[in-house]
Amino acid sequence: MGPVTGEGQPTPRASRPRPRHPGQLAWLRTPDSYGLVLGLIVLSLLVDAAAPASPWVSLLAYVLRGGLLLLVLSTSQAQPRVVRWAAVAIVVAFVAAVADQALGTAAVTYGLEAALVALALVAIARRIERYRQVDRRTILGALCIYLLLAMLAASLFLTMDTVTEEGFFVQDAGTRTDFLYFSFVTLTTLGYGDLTPAGDLARMMAVVEALVGQLYLVTVVALIVGNLGRAQRGARRHDQEPPQAEPANPPDHDATP
Repeated sequence: MGPVTGEGQPTPRASRPRPRHPGQLAWLRTPDSYGLVLGLIVLSLLVDAAAPASPWVSLLAYVLRGGLLLLVLSTSQAQPRVVRWAAVAIVVAFVAAVADQALGTAAVTYGLEAALVALALVAIARRIERYRQVDRRTILGALCIYLLLAMLAASLFLTMDTVTEEGFFVQDAGTRTDFLYFSFVTLTTLGYGDLTPAGDLARMMAVVEALVGQLYLVTVVALIVGNLGRAQRGARRHDQEPPQAEPANPPDHDATP
């Protein structure tokens, strides 16, 4: 009880502001955490490659990829409504993946995943474009984009394999690991030849991915590495303030005619 006033009523104690402690997952909302994003992308690829062929394991891997894409949008400072709509799309795609055994809705899952990966690519590109200086964050963001390009192409290949009668490959290959493997081999232009796209559309999609991968390395990545430590031109122009005009000399009122 606080001190008593002259009227016999205790005076209320001054309320002290409670210290605000960040939530346990506040580090996930830290902007520009592209080192963490890069590690989760590699982890996601390892899970897809090493996990046994089981529907439940595939669902868990999809949950990991969904969380990864939400982290990309959050750390890239995407608008809250974009993050909310992305979360809704992830839930819809997950439901479609669960119902695939009974309804055959795999194309919905692959199509939505491709759209979400494309959205993540745009979010990273817009974020690193605003950096005032080309630094470690820029390089990590560019590497994330490169790996996400392969994941985007794999999702598109899976979508085409599901919706077309001839499928995507000439060979009998249908696992997600096969499509990821083919996508990375195509993006890096290794071209082992053990998997071959079937049909003109599949071949052209592979050609486009190979061209995008090579152009990205020889232009974007080379430009970023060559300008490491330098200020970006757009940011430098934005930061410069226009020179202020010097005030004109005031008239001398004390001067006698």
